[in-house]
Amino acid sequence: MAHLGQIDRRNPGDVVFTRYVTKNPDWNKLKIRIENGQFAEMFEDKNNELESMDINIHPRTEIKLVSNEYKEFEKKKYANIEYQRKKGYVLISKIRKPTDDLGAERPQKLQILAEDFTEKGKDEKITVLTKKDVPVKLFETFDELKKSVIWGLNNRIHDNDYVIEKIKSYLDKDDLSEIDLNGIDDSHIDELGVYFGEILIGILAFKNQLSDTCTPSDMFGINLKSFSIPTDPAFKLVDSSLTFDTTTVSVSSKYDKGAAASFMSNILPYGMKKHLTYKNCFFKKMCMVASKMGYTSKQVGANRFKFSKNITFEVGLREVLKIKKAIVKNTNHSLYDSIRKVAMGQELTQKENQELDEVIEAIEDYFIKKKTFDGGEQVILTIRNNYPFTITSFFNYSVASNLNNDPLSKKYVSDIIGGKDFYQANLSKTKWRKGIIDIKMVSPKSASLKILGSMSGATDFTAKQGLVNYELK
Repeated sequence: MAHLGQIDRRNPGDVVFTRYVTKNPDWNKLKIRIENGQFAEMFEDKNNELESMDINIHPRTEIKLVSNEYKEFEKKKYANIEYQRKKGYVLISKIRKPTDDLGAERPQKLQILAEDFTEKGKDEKITVLTKKDVPVKLFETFDELKKSVIWGLNNRIHDNDYVIEKIKSYLDKDDLSEIDLNGIDDSHIDELGVYFGEILIGILAFKNQLSDTCTPSDMFGINLKSFSIPTDPAFKLVDSSLTFDTTTVSVSSKYDKGAAASFMSNILPYGMKKHLTYKNCFFKKMCMVASKMGYTSKQVGANRFKFSKNITFEVGLREVLKIKKAIVKNTNHSLYDSIRKVAMGQELTQKENQELDEVIEAIEDYFIKKKTFDGGEQVILTIRNNYPFTITSFFNYSVASNLNNDPLSKKYVSDIIGGKDFYQANLSKTKWRKGIIDIKMVSPKSASLKILGSMSGATDFTAKQGLVNYELK
């Protein structure tokens, strides 16, 4: 997200609010909005302490700046604003960067994917993990991979010669443990971290620099014979394979929060194939719900967010809240649509209102009966204060909580992950933004499993940062 609370790369000791607002002589003419997917709570200053005004400003809502200086309360930065004729304070991290002279609210995305960098690889079929004949793009030398990356830069990234030259310069270096990203927008740096990051492991391997950048690195061989990237979108568990003289290492590349992988697309499909052999547990019930909805393991594994969202809602309704279809049918996933209508200011039908009320009442009963909740007391408070937008978040956290607190479910999930001989390569976002390549290698067989409720904000009903996720540490 491009918000005013971000660290300014031109002046790392400050936030971008200073450049965009404080030092802008025309700050009072700026068009300011709340960030996409964020709800901004409004506060008033009483004796230098903030008190909630019980006002939550919706995403993308236009607001007016009252002052060009931010104010700090308890080490957090707030902007003085006016909204609906009321003045108060909101976190600057909830405010989107203002429109610039060109009318663009933020730089356009690079719109790249990892496959853009590997398009010129050889089309082969190899064995990945235990699956035979997996279609891949294969590279046998650094020069082959470099040429393909440069082709992708020249043909897939448009109107950003600066980024292109930075990556080309990196590929020409001898020491690949550092990369010069100065002057590149943070959003572009993160895009590169996600997609170029998947190719990075191969670049480092060809140059024998894995030991300088990866911790630990003893799983790798010495002489890399080939680097390959699966091209089948249904093959989700790993992003690449490195074949050395005496060993093959399969890698799942993650960037920052991406280190928390999607439970729905990476784990659930395998459970759906085997759930008939499982003993009764929450994970088995999840698999049964998905199957009864008519979804196949292939559909769910294709990482279609729509399927994951629909399954999470249905599992939440039937297996967490125990609401029968006679009470809330959720026909054509109407519950989520009702939440979206409220967010857009549209009127609900009597039936839609009734279904939302039933769900909210059931959530309140759940909080009364349950002594623990993975989100903690603060998340519970946020959920209760922001219905119906927080229903999505409740389902995410409660599904994760049920999985985490069911030993049999965790065993089956661990068996699925641990049964795959691969490593998760976590590229540090903090270091990457500073131009330092720091990759932590994690083996599922020895890692501890943590199922996470959501990487999205509790009030983000769209859950853009993910639904139920899992993390290996």
